[in-house]
Amino acid sequence: MKPLLTLCIATTLLASVATHAETIIFQDDFTTANGKAALLNTHRPATSINGTGWQFTSASDKPNTEPYIHQDGTVRTRFNGAGYVSLASTDAYTKPATLTLQADLTLNTLDGPAAAGAGIALGFYKATPLPRGNETTVNFLGLIIDQAGKLSLIDSSVTNAKKIHASVALPDFDATRPVTLRYTINTTTGGITNVTCDGADYTAAFQNVTGLFTDSATHYAAFLGRANSKPSASANVDNFRVTTAD
Repeated sequence: MKPLLTLCIATTLLASVATHAETIIFQDDFTTANGKAALLNTHRPATSINGTGWQFTSASDKPNTEPYIHQDGTVRTRFNGAGYVSLASTDAYTKPATLTLQADLTLNTLDGPAAAGAGIALGFYKATPLPRGNETTVNFLGLIIDQAGKLSLIDSSVTNAKKIHASVALPDFDATRPVTLRYTINTTTGGITNVTCDGADYTAAFQNVTGLFTDSATHYAAFLGRANSKPSASANVDNFRVTTAD
């Protein structure tokens, strides 16, 4: 009977793994050809099942103010820049109701509080961001980390009021050290779950949030870096992923 029992256990485990397997919708580790710097919109992502590519915007339309990929294979956001990719359905892909975002974020010198829209953020745009020369937080919804070491849910998806729905302190936060932020949203409930930062679970801080992350509020997956008063400031982004378990 032992072989049969072993087979049953193995089958159950495999079924469990299959149930929880993630499909990668979009993934990028920002490795560039020959290790050279590159603009986001000229870079080909590692995985993009709907064929989408990077677009970017920044609060200044002057040269050398846009986010770009550094030679070290990480994105520099500069003082007020964002990168985003479309999640729209195509002939070969249907946008799922459940989406998980993940990225390695280093705040570095971006100053100011989340309430002012300052920090390094991972989230969504509900519409195409405004052209360069405009505020990058307009239409943005997601989680942001600021210099105080707070992880906050920021919402500028209706206006540029930058409403904070919930916050939690990250213990022993170091702005010079990358952290891995990951969370899941459901466009049916509009809720947010499985919020982790470097593996620590912060879901409880955001469990009362519902009705925000709707299908119409999540047209684009994005990162955003914004300084409150330092034009020379910048943050780093690496290993950007959008996945689903649907």
